[in-house]
Amino acid sequence: MGYIGIHQPSGESQIHNDCINGFFDIWQRGDSQTSYGYDSDDRWNNRFSDTIRTHEKGYFTSDGTSTGTYDNQGVTDNPKYFSRTIISSTSDPVQNYVIKEHKIIDVQKYAGKIMRIEFWARSDAMTNITIEGYQSFGLGGSPPRRTIGNVKLSLTSSWKKFSLVINFPSTHGMIEGTTPTYQSVFFWLSAGTDYSSRTINLGVHIGTIDIAAVKIYPGPEERPIIRKSEATELWNCLPYYETKYVPYELWGADTATTGRKSMVNFSRDKVTYPSIGTSLLLSDPTGTIVADNITNKGFRIRVVGSGFSLFEKGYVWVVWTAYAEI
Repeated sequence: MGYIGIHQPSGESQIHNDCINGFFDIWQRGDSQTSYGYDSDDRWNNRFSDTIRTHEKGYFTSDGTSTGTYDNQGVTDNPKYFSRTIISSTSDPVQNYVIKEHKIIDVQKYAGKIMRIEFWARSDAMTNITIEGYQSFGLGGSPPRRTIGNVKLSLTSSWKKFSLVINFPSTHGMIEGTTPTYQSVFFWLSAGTDYSSRTINLGVHIGTIDIAAVKIYPGPEERPIIRKSEATELWNCLPYYETKYVPYELWGADTATTGRKSMVNFSRDKVTYPSIGTSLLLSDPTGTIVADNITNKGFRIRVVGSGFSLFEKGYVWVVWTAYAEI
């Protein structure tokens, strides 16, 4: 929260890693989640069904805490963080699943092309994960394509690098809908029998799985990909999600229903019209907020104060979020 005045970083135009936040540097929403969807590590859709699990930030330190001595534990490119998924239990061995999904906007980007994926992973005990490619053609478009280039991988308690390719089919004859299209990479961490065909009989897993240093780029050959700076990663995350907190000074005259109005411009245009969330922080006096005139470039915010006299001055801190995940 509170990233203000973000400017586009320069000097990194040669970087070709299509995995935004693949090194898990950006966690605008928080450092952990038990909810479904996007609620911790930016650009990672944490999905589940009939399972108790937690997704959280992991630290490459000697003791696994944020204050420990840095230790990359053999993982290349010196990552600071990794994604940890702790699967505690499942209530349904048939329909359960736990997935980390990464979407790359515009299904044409890899249509008829080869994608190379590199990442590091480990688990608390020997287990498997499955990687799956996926194509989505947007609302009203052709049905999605699943089970593209599936491969099952074996994990141990030590960090291990994986490198594989997915051959995405051509989109010839497919119809694109009215919402953004994309291709996805699914990291299946656990799957009930309903998903055996998509996961190569992965099965249910109870335990901890860590993933780090994810790189996605055009294949088929491996190439040296420079790690993005945190400033670049944040810049790349902003079209999908942004949050800020800003102060407002209110006078008694702002207690009317019109309130204090101002336009908010996003740091970057969003990929679609976002949903806007607002809340008050450290409000004195009290107030209410209305957000309207929403576009992919910004919105209008109206703050109405209450509980103070005509010539009295008060302050409110407004926290807003713009959610445009596809």
